[in-house]
Amino acid sequence: LADEQHTIEKLKDGEAFGAISLQDTPVKGCQVEKLGDMNYILVGSTEFRDTYFPNGIDAESLRHAPGIAFDQKDNMHVRFIEQEYGLKEGEYPLHAVRSSEAFVTMAKHGAAYCLVAELQIRDELRSGALVNLLPDYKLVETLYWHHWILLKGLHKSISEAIKSQGRAALD
Repeated sequence: LADEQHTIEKLKDGEAFGAISLQDTPVKGCQVEKLGDMNYILVGSTEFRDTYFPNGIDAESLRHAPGIAFDQKDNMHVRFIEQEYGLKEGEYPLHAVRSSEAFVTMAKHGAAYCLVAELQIRDELRSGALVNLLPDYKLVETLYWHHWILLKGLHKSISEAIKSQGRAALD
């Protein structure tokens, strides 16, 4: 498992026959197909929001609120905070948890906020376990399926299933 920005390296290195990536240009010997758009939202528990963002989110409140990213290679959170609030990495608390399920669990328990795929947390949003901290904003990332040009047998079946399921989930 790797962040979408880094999965393509596994394909280039021959460690995988396919990879989901943010890159829209195929690597040599591969094809690329658009899967769809993934929406990411900033979430936390109600208690977390009330403690760290009682007057909304701004650069000053972010300097004190613990956040979570997937891992040290996951720069989506860092890019988002810098683009929207002008804070550079290191100017606010950010922890790495190499499990998207674990950082969702931490957010549900009020330990931090996180930028997460809306698709992953539909149930938590419906139940109120997590709340969208910026309801007027979502980060949209287009995902692409990269695979070897010559696929056959099981690899071809898996590739077709990934494309089918990915497109259905991202529509």
